[in-house]
Amino acid sequence: LTGETMNDFIEAEFHGDAASALKSSIKCAYSVPGFFAERLHKAMEGIATNDEALIRIIVSRSEIDLEDIKTEFEARYHRSLESKIKSHISRQFKPLLLALVWG
Repeated sequence: LTGETMNDFIEAEFHGDAASALKSSIKCAYSVPGFFAERLHKAMEGIATNDEALIRIIVSRSEIDLEDIKTEFEARYHRSLESKIKSHISRQFKPLLLALVWG
């Protein structure tokens, strides 16, 4: 009705953590697999991997929609989730994460 997107409205009316939370809610409502693919990518970008986020997402979504998340991840980032995990994780939980991702 106003001619602006929800994100435009949020940016104009909210700031900080509130704006971030609302934007995340909109992304998740639009595409759950897309939201989690983005979160996984962010958890593994740069030098330091956010192990807690990576483990939390893979374990919590493994029996729900991890296959859809894997498909979305590859479509967005042109790399499989498995290969990204292999190159960014070197700890003892790597085999467990890969087993969950492989299904």
